Amino acid sequence: MADIPVDTQVYLTPPVVGVPDTPPGQPGRPFAQLRVVNDAKAVEVRSLIRQPAFALQPVAIRQTERGLLTYDCGACGVWTLTPAHAVREEWLFVRQETDGAFSFSLSNAPADTTLAQLTRWRCQRYFAERTYQDAKSEGGWAELVARKYRA
Repeated sequence: MADIPVDTQVYLTPPVVGVPDTPPGQPGRPFAQLRVVNDAKAVEVRSLIRQPAFALQPVAIRQTERGLLTYDCGACGVWTLTPAHAVREEWLFVRQETDGAFSFSLSNAPADTTLAQLTRWRCQRYFAERTYQDAKSEGGWAELVARKYRA
């Protein structure tokens, strides 16, 4: 599961990539670069939140000392293009933060993966980051101050 920027382009229908036919009578060189040749249109991930078909659902994450932690989450299948123009089917996962902001992630999980499982995978990063922070504190790296360039 990888976080992505809000302006990432995804496709809601599978794009077909190929070299389009050069129209007859067009001056210049024939087309040679790969492009999307069907009617699939790319959309920004932030525009999907406003679509009525994309509904966010509250998902319970874990127990905290303040009670049950829940986030409004949603997922849908999308297609992306790699820099080499290969088509990949992925999950777009959206989580609404407590301050109202949205975070977007892409996952290559199987098509039968549930929203609860995607949410667990996305939220496990907290524990990894917490482990690093605790280890740095216990090892004294939290107070480290570099005094010279060689440090």
